[in-house]
Amino acid sequence: TDGRTVTLSELRGRPVWLNFGATWCAPCRVEAPDIQAAHLAQEHGVQIVAVYMGEDKAAIDPFAASLGLTYDHVPDPQQALTSAWGVSGIPVHWFIDAQGTIRATQVGILGPERITELLSQTD
Repeated sequence: TDGRTVTLSELRGRPVWLNFGATWCAPCRVEAPDIQAAHLAQEHGVQIVAVYMGEDKAAIDPFAASLGLTYDHVPDPQQALTSAWGVSGIPVHWFIDAQGTIRATQVGILGPERITELLSQTD
């Protein structure tokens, strides 16, 4: 939402946690503080990228600000990314290693222990 373009190819060399959610999604709101905590801890050097299904900057910015979220937020108002990744339910998470290989996928809400477990798979 800050105007930068974020691509997985430019993030190659660093593990990536790709998360699809929405501001209206209650489980997404519940897990957001745990995602933020992982971001602040820089566990495994992961770059967190949250994609917001069907939403634009005007919806995302107040949501992120109210929860104190500082990782990357990507609007997907036309659901192009959502469609390309085959997302049918949210939240959904992909954990990608530094070489660009998807190491784990998780559908549904994550807690701190599961986050740590999944991030360890990106090493």
